[in-house]
Amino acid sequence: MNVMKKRSYLTGMLVLAVSLVCMWNVSAQPGVSGDLNADLSKLREDIAKAGKDADRADAALRKYEHDVVYTSPQAVKLYEDIKKLEKQMVTKRKALQEMLNSTPEFHEKNKAYLVAYGKLDSLRREEQILLKKIRDGGVKEPGKDK
Repeated sequence: MNVMKKRSYLTGMLVLAVSLVCMWNVSAQPGVSGDLNADLSKLREDIAKAGKDADRADAALRKYEHDVVYTSPQAVKLYEDIKKLEKQMVTKRKALQEMLNSTPEFHEKNKAYLVAYGKLDSLRREEQILLKKIRDGGVKEPGKDK
């Protein structure tokens, strides 16, 4: 056997051995060798059940909060105080925004801000489009050697 044929034969055997080891490792892992669609269906069922459990827990918590706020005299007073403070904050925020809007510097800086972030947003959308094309076309992403 010449050297090239021997290397080719050894390379083929190595590839076969690595493939067999990989297949053996995959079959040795629980849940991997089985039907992945069945695993996915089971996982989705578990997610749906966990979602319903979370919704029930949220509803119970919200009901408790509601009951306490409207039945406890202390909680009712605190709730009323909070509402008054929130109204004051809204009024003060409006006054501050009106003060800012009355200055030309604010409008200048706000325009520059909107332009800069508009450009950044546009570039990020373009990046996402290119990444989708790369993924759909099976091309490796630049800088992603793994």
